[in-house]
Amino acid sequence: MRHPAAFPYGLSRPSPAVRPTPTVPPSRKETAMAVPKRKMSRSNTRHRRAQWKASTPNLVPVTVDGVTHRVPQHLVRAYQRGLLRPED
Repeated sequence: MRHPAAFPYGLSRPSPAVRPTPTVPPSRKETAMAVPKRKMSRSNTRHRRAQWKASTPNLVPVTVDGVTHRVPQHLVRAYQRGLLRPED
């Protein structure tokens, strides 16, 4: 038997309109990922992975110590600051 003060006026439980909706913190909403419904076969997995191809980096000319070298674009700053040495 329930305690009489648990739900006033003899109601067994609150109606859905009164019940608060659960809230999810914003950080959890942003990190939610898609989850596959079924296991992907080995054949399909390998066919999908075989489509990935590496592309050649864009080479740009950079002058280091008076000599011009062609280096990947995303490493230009490192060569200019002396963090990387171009190989001859």
